Amino acid sequence: MARTAGSDGKKTRAAIHVTALELVVRHGYEALTMRQMAGAVGLQAGALYHYYPGKQALLSALVAAHLTQALEAAAALADSGNAPSRLAAFARFHILHGVENRLANHVVNNELR
Repeated sequence: MARTAGSDGKKTRAAIHVTALELVVRHGYEALTMRQMAGAVGLQAGALYHYYPGKQALLSALVAAHLTQALEAAAALADSGNAPSRLAAFARFHILHGVENRLANHVVNNELR
């Protein structure tokens, strides 16, 4: 399978992340293979290793990306008023972020160990 015209590394990496989250949630990290992952993204197995040297590196990237996004978003709440209003803002953020990023939350909560 040749590289798709108009594709680039950022788009491919984003597709890998989305697909990996879906497959880990559906099948579990232990059952996921790099070959299965590559096929689901539309890559040859060897091409996936251009982005990640292995399954553990892929999982680490997924966890790091999700936690970085969450910490950056939560940090913006630090200046949102007094302590009770900051707590309320964080509670809203935590719930909404969990719903909007349910696949990543599931993977992080189950695989962070």
